[in-house]
Amino acid sequence: MTDALLRDLNPAQARAVTWTGGPLLVLAGAGTGKTRVVTHRIAWLLQDGGLKPWSILAMTFTNKAAREMRERVDRLLGGGDHAVTLGTFHSVAARLLRGFADRLGYEPGFTIIDTDDQLRLLKRLLREERPHAAARDLEADAKTARRLAEEAMREGLRPAAKGTLPRDRDLSWVGPLLRRYAQAKRASQLMDFDDLLMNLLQLLREDELVRGVLTARYRHVLVDEFQDTNRLQLELVRAFTAGGAGLTVVGDDDQSIYGWRGARVENLLDLGTVYPGLEVVPLEENYRSTQTILTAAYHAIRRNPHLREKRLVTRQGEGEAIRVLACETEADEADKVADAVLALRRGGVSASAIAVFFRTNAQSRAFEARFRRGRIPHRVVGGQRFYERLEIRDALAFARLVANPSDRVAFERIVNTPPRGIGEQTVSAILATLAGTDPPPVLDAARAWAATTGGRAGAAVARFTSLVDGLAAVPAGADLVALFNAILQQTGYLARLEAEGTLESEGRRENLSALVTSVAEYAAREPAPTLRGYLESVSLQTDTDEWDEGEGAVALMTVHAAKGLEFDAVFVTGLEEGLFPHLWSEGERGVEEERRLFHVAITRARRRLWFTHARTRARFGQWQYATPSPFLTDIPRHLLSGAGPLRRRSLLARLGEEGTWVDTSTSQIPPEDE
Repeated sequence: MTDALLRDLNPAQARAVTWTGGPLLVLAGAGTGKTRVVTHRIAWLLQDGGLKPWSILAMTFTNKAAREMRERVDRLLGGGDHAVTLGTFHSVAARLLRGFADRLGYEPGFTIIDTDDQLRLLKRLLREERPHAAARDLEADAKTARRLAEEAMREGLRPAAKGTLPRDRDLSWVGPLLRRYAQAKRASQLMDFDDLLMNLLQLLREDELVRGVLTARYRHVLVDEFQDTNRLQLELVRAFTAGGAGLTVVGDDDQSIYGWRGARVENLLDLGTVYPGLEVVPLEENYRSTQTILTAAYHAIRRNPHLREKRLVTRQGEGEAIRVLACETEADEADKVADAVLALRRGGVSASAIAVFFRTNAQSRAFEARFRRGRIPHRVVGGQRFYERLEIRDALAFARLVANPSDRVAFERIVNTPPRGIGEQTVSAILATLAGTDPPPVLDAARAWAATTGGRAGAAVARFTSLVDGLAAVPAGADLVALFNAILQQTGYLARLEAEGTLESEGRRENLSALVTSVAEYAAREPAPTLRGYLESVSLQTDTDEWDEGEGAVALMTVHAAKGLEFDAVFVTGLEEGLFPHLWSEGERGVEEERRLFHVAITRARRRLWFTHARTRARFGQWQYATPSPFLTDIPRHLLSGAGPLRRRSLLARLGEEGTWVDTSTSQIPPEDE
């Protein structure tokens, strides 16, 4: 059977599959067949390694990857249920915990709650403690507590325990709240995602019976995408292998792009110190891309520290040069990408074999709008459509109420958004006054209710109606951008997001910036722009009639969402300083992760690759000069077509003593501007 398993493997893959020594790290470069190695190794361990199916534990990060691995193992072994424990970290933990729930004071039927449920429970606990606190304060504090709890859990710490949270006196309330939160979850038979991993680790560390059962059962542990593990997941792997179980991990330090959610590339880089005698088998034969693409990917990542430098090679030939598109604006960028996509489709490339990548979700708007106008079938992968995002819907609801004071749907959506002390009972009372055959506009009804009711609720409603009246006084016909900026500023929406200070809230602010840019573009192209006209154009852009499922669709996605995918033709857009690499990437670690993200983007392409950048890009309706990304100068010129002269920037190479960015060289200035 060994010969059959190894028949389609190259020498490095075969060596990894049949390794019989100590712990093994398969350093799998992009497109080198890592899933094949993992699944063939499982089959080999069962057929030639003498292991029983139930003695193998294999963990990965997505349900899709787990399903694919199981299907491949089943095919290799001739079908049937082989009882290998295979799934994501969280699904494996949930499965095991249900068998040992009583050891933690839980019932086997405990419920797993998501982030929204976490916030709801935390807000309820805060409300019990502070019955008169403002809803917005409860919301913000609940998010703060959840964030701190997640950060502690990822480091393998119990957030409810003393000494595991910041000692800042302004956060002294967090510890007691999280202790109550833990008690409430247990009383209600609830576990959140982090609880699954932490509770399993607790049993493996502290419960002799559970530790004995699980370490005796699992004699070999395999972990896929090891570069994406956090400290808690590393400790789980160590606990499972503490009894002498074999270990195989597969990963690529060049594809570690989730540091912002706790992933530690050091888990892979330093694995040899945790497991002395670690054998490293590099996979360097790529089955996906042309050599031009692989050479570009190498130069994109080569400045980063490596466990072992990888030079990927392929039998796919040199391939075409990488095309560089210099664009005037993001709208011009969308036009040029759309033109190239249409040319590809005329040349026989299917829409589903084409992808457009961007660094932030906010960049999708220009491409969505242009692709709809050009009737190019497309889908946004890994995120909501631009105009369906919560913050965009909220901003548009304010605009709709300004344009149409009778819009009850818009009224209900934003009357207490951001929170301003108007509860559901108040809203219901206002809407109740609209009964009858000839009801007044909802804003008029709200004014009347506030005048007759008085009190705190009446004052809150009166402030809201005054706010909308003030927005309606902005000369929308003359300056739509001013109106939308007023909506975002005067409603407190932007201030609220800024106060949250999270990556999620910053992403929402960028989306709102893109919304204002779309307003500016509409006003510039229409001879007589109006608010109602803009709202109508938005409603047409969100129509799905142009969706062409029969021919597939061009994928629009962030580079983070593209991990694990591949396409014949890829457009990496927005290659500008401050965007890609992103302005968040301060310090050496941040820049290194941005390089890895660029490397991932490049290696998604099989045959053709484009890089694009714009000379100007708008933020909140204001046009700003954009400098081409320093990453472009890392790519050898002979690999590029249409790049023009690009000067190397030392911005990313030279950092100040405290990690601040230091610009010590000239910008990459287009020839006509020099």
